[in-house]
Amino acid sequence: DNDVALPHVGGIVSWGRLIGASGSLAAAELSEILFNNHGQPLIILAENSQHADQMEAEIGFFLNNSIHVERFTEWDTLPWDNFSPHQEIISQRLRVLSVLSSMKIDVVITTVNVLYQRLPPLDYIASRSLNLEEGQILPRKDFTKTLTEAGYLRVSQVSEYGEYAVRGSLIDVFPMGAESPIRIDFFDNEIESLRYFSVETQISSKKVYKIQVLPAKELPLDKDSVTAFRNNYRERFEGQPGKSKIYQDVSEGIACGGIEYYLPLFFRSTATFLDYIPANSIILFPDSLKHILEKLWSEAKDRYSLLSLEQNRPILSIEETFINPEKIISQMKSFPGIRYSTKSLDNEAHNFDVRMPPPMRIEVRYEDAAAALIKFLKSFDGRVIFTTDSPGRREQLHEILSGRGLNLTRINNWHEFRNEKFKCGTAIAPINDGAILNSAKIAVISEQQLFGERIKSRRKKRRKNRDPATIIRQLDDLQEGSPIVHEEHGIGRFLGLVTLEAGGIKAEFLNLQYADGDKLYVPVHALGLISRYTGASIDN
Repeated sequence: DNDVALPHVGGIVSWGRLIGASGSLAAAELSEILFNNHGQPLIILAENSQHADQMEAEIGFFLNNSIHVERFTEWDTLPWDNFSPHQEIISQRLRVLSVLSSMKIDVVITTVNVLYQRLPPLDYIASRSLNLEEGQILPRKDFTKTLTEAGYLRVSQVSEYGEYAVRGSLIDVFPMGAESPIRIDFFDNEIESLRYFSVETQISSKKVYKIQVLPAKELPLDKDSVTAFRNNYRERFEGQPGKSKIYQDVSEGIACGGIEYYLPLFFRSTATFLDYIPANSIILFPDSLKHILEKLWSEAKDRYSLLSLEQNRPILSIEETFINPEKIISQMKSFPGIRYSTKSLDNEAHNFDVRMPPPMRIEVRYEDAAAALIKFLKSFDGRVIFTTDSPGRREQLHEILSGRGLNLTRINNWHEFRNEKFKCGTAIAPINDGAILNSAKIAVISEQQLFGERIKSRRKKRRKNRDPATIIRQLDDLQEGSPIVHEEHGIGRFLGLVTLEAGGIKAEFLNLQYADGDKLYVPVHALGLISRYTGASIDN
């Protein structure tokens, strides 16, 4: 709608009846207005991770990459878990925080959950990052020491974010936030060249002339920071700290699992996500914001009651670990905000003229499979765009409708559909639930509404498909007792290869040991489920 007013600083406007994909479309069009006319960043708060995934996919389609959209993920762990988020999650978070602190941002999609997590101080990433360039003088011993203090783990071969390897005059590093690992070729103490290389083949590729190496953790592990942690820990917790494994690990410079929930002990003060975003940002937040925050706080209280009794792993209080809902709501008042809902809202809200499409499922079992769809198209005085998840599904839709007098046009993106005048178009797009935009006389009909099937989860997988040879090379580096990660069962200890007989067939299995001596045997053909643990040193 063209007559929708934008909020002023500290003010809130309400948008109701954002049904189906119209919510993502409204966010996309708002981001274009802010980008083109005001230069204001848009911060989009989704209700949860699944909602954020959906909005990210749909907004990407509606914008067609005309505006850069970032995603800031939550930790994906429960409060006070004794394991850390995956390295890819930490990498992505650090990269976005780095961009936010430099004020170079257009759109950020995140979840309400992020608001109550404590973050490092605003100057942390900039002050702890390393800027490398060709021709730079950099003593290698000092460089590797700095990498270790920044949380990077030394390995024999780099395969994950936050790792580095030293091989003669070469130092391989997988910087947090980077697309690929970097190979640094030294001539004495001078950087002779910087090249990206492939994790799978270890072969160097594109040459670059400078690169930024972000810290590997959201907390520091240098000598002064470890001292600060030790002092704060002894002051905060009674008893003998030497008996605490987390105290021992940090004292040795080891980022043990779950260290993120002790982040306040490393700094004089912490920051919040709202501290990082530019002051002129507009925040698009769900009508259920307060309810979600209160629910998160209540769940944290329950977790605290359960875990605070462990004497060998004492935890910080809820108030020390998280930001309470009242403070979050108060801090949000510093920004112009837009409250959104799928329902109609009162109090001078702008309720969009949007409705759900009527049932029009294609019943392939019947002779006239598309009767309901044809009925809708004949009665709808407007233009229609059908979205499917794949080219194959789109061709199936064309085949079903081609003999019914419908002229379907294949289109590449939303902008192409809006700018052209054809009646019906089909696009490959990640739309979950369509919507009818009455004022624009446009209907967006999704694959799910046509075929009645649940669309596959679009949650980005943490790790890419890996080459089997690469997996085997990584496992060759493992020693007996090394930590290892199974995609479904979590972290265990690698005890070696064993030969077992199953169904009269002998085969090799990886022998993994878990808590209380439980063992898991993984067949070698399932190596894709296995990866090396990168959260701490082998002994921890």
